[in-house]
Formats: sequence, structure tokens, C-alpha cells
Amino acid sequence: FMLKAGALSWESMTVQWQRFAKGTLVAPVHSPFSAGGGASAACASIAGQARYLVAEGFNAVFVCGTNGESFSCSLAERKAMLEMWMSTEEIRAKKLRVLAHVSCLAPPETVELARHAAALGVDAVSYMVPCFFKPVGDAAVAKMLADFALAVPTTPVLFYHFPDMTGVACSSG
Repeated sequence: FMLKAGALSWESMTVQWQRFAKGTLVAPVHSPFSAGGGASAACASIAGQARYLVAEGFNAVFVCGTNGESFSCSLAERKAMLEMWMSTEEIRAKKLRVLAHVSCLAPPETVELARHAAALGVDAVSYMVPCFFKPVGDAAVAKMLADFALAVPTTPVLFYHFPDMTGVACSSG
């Protein structure tokens, strides 16, 4: 689901996601880590990944997303990785769109990361509800999403609905 600040219905989020996703092939990209275990944003593999993905027909990347590595990284590491992706020729040339996963366990860090991503010019941010202190019911999830969207009012927000990991199920999605 995707929403802009002020949109509260599942239907409006679904329509916006369909508009965004039409013709988009999104790659959940690898986050490079050093041998010592830390994220290595300066790793040249990011530029190589970008070139490879464009050559293979992808036109969007999901940075720090679906493999769960984002929760293994510090805020500084996540910012650095996104900055590295945003600096690639493929993204600067608009050959790849960028979805940045910004969810953190601490809501203020989620907002900080979302604002950083928006300032870098990402196409959308991805938000997952907290896995502790969870919203209960569709209305609470929608309110949490809408409140979050107010932090980045000009950047589309993608609801990363992952009930197996968050423990939050929505009856409409």
C-alpha cells in the first residue's frame, strides 16, 4: 500500500501503489557487509549492482529492505548505504527508481531516516509498523501510517505489510 500525507483509506493506498508499480520491476538489493560484519557502504559492489540491474531490465531498487538487514545496521550505516545508491550513475540518470526502507524500532529514528531519504530525492519510502508496541486494528494501522506520512509530506510512503515479521495483520491487506 502507498499513501501521501492525509490519505487514510486502504482503497486510496492501493490505487496509489498500483499507479506507482505499473511497469516497475523492483529489485530487493543486497546490502554489502564487511568481513567484520559492519555495513560497508563505500563498497564498490553497489555501483556494480546498479549497472547489473539495469542491464537485466530492472527499473527500481528496494534499498535496506526485504532481507531484514536494515535492522542489523546502525542509522549511520543505513544513511551511508542509501547515499551510495543515490550517487550511482544509474539512479542519477533516472534508469532506476529508489524505494528506501526506513523503519526502525525507535519511531524518532524512522522519521529521521525517512527525512534523510526524502532529502536525497528517493521515489518513495517504505514503512513497516513496529514489531513491539503494535497498532491494533486497521484504523490504528492507518492512523500510524498517516501520522508517519506527515513527516515526509512530499514523498510517497509505501506500507511494507509483513505480518509474519511484525505480528500485525490487516483485514484489508
